[in-house]
Amino acid sequence: AFVFLYCSENKISKKILITTNLNYQYKTLNLNLNQRYNGKAYTTTSNTQTVKDFWLLNLDLSKKIKKYNTKIGFIVNNIFNKKYQIIDYRPMPNRNFEIYINLNFAKN
Repeated sequence: AFVFLYCSENKISKKILITTNLNYQYKTLNLNLNQRYNGKAYTTTSNTQTVKDFWLLNLDLSKKIKKYNTKIGFIVNNIFNKKYQIIDYRPMPNRNFEIYINLNFAKN
């Protein structure tokens, strides 16, 4: 997937967002790699200050348990531990991990 966002307010503000997903499924296992590029972005209305562009890579590994209509998974966000900001002077999280369980109570 490719997304290009162009905004114009006062002066020209450009922001490029690119996301791609690579998904592999084998029986009840699912592997998803998510890559995101966020271009340089202006942080002031005068467009004089910016935050740097950055690339992120995230990994999601999950398994469906059909007997219980459940999905369990493990996510690694920011695999390469990239230091980045979306808002000036507000650093985003370093590498972090998530464990999740999705329960589906709907009858099939």
